[in-house]
Amino acid sequence: MENKISLLIIDDNNILREGLVQIFSNQSELVVVGECDNEQTAIEIVKTKSPDIIILNINIQTINVLELTKKIKIISPNTKVLGTSQHRKVGFTRRLIKAGASGYVSQDAGSKEVINAVFEVAKGNLYACPDIKYLFSGSSQKNIDKPKTPELLTKRESQLVRLIKKGKSSEEIAILLQISPQTVVTHRCNVLKKLGINGL
Repeated sequence: MENKISLLIIDDNNILREGLVQIFSNQSELVVVGECDNEQTAIEIVKTKSPDIIILNINIQTINVLELTKKIKIISPNTKVLGTSQHRKVGFTRRLIKAGASGYVSQDAGSKEVINAVFEVAKGNLYACPDIKYLFSGSSQKNIDKPKTPELLTKRESQLVRLIKKGKSSEEIAILLQISPQTVVTHRCNVLKKLGINGL
């Protein structure tokens, strides 16, 4: 594999976070580009490094995991989110998938399974660890609901974000979307407010 799969680990448990870093550091195809325990830092890393996969502890009390997942998919659509926790949360895992995540792996899983989950998600597949997969309808991983496009932003706001990510100026965006520059500014402000970030 020519290009390494870049990873961001979001977990408020230092021991678990360091354990994952150690596991991934032993894989030549993987590289950890960041680790954090809060939403603000996570968003900044996503904006600056656009990691391929994010390992997200869904039990972090200080983070609204579902909203963060939606924000991540809007800011960096190609970034995939893999949820993890110590306790099975079937209902919440379903909601996480619908929010845009690509799967779930238990923190009790061995290093082989965690690595396998990362590679499966990197291929564009959905992943659910064996101890929870059978609880999804159809008893098949293929039947897990595919991620839906986040509904946090309007269609126009999503178009704006895509153009900004392409490096377009406000004037260029106004011409492309056939709207006034002031409307572009308004949309930009709305996006920043909805995503809870300071710049875009």
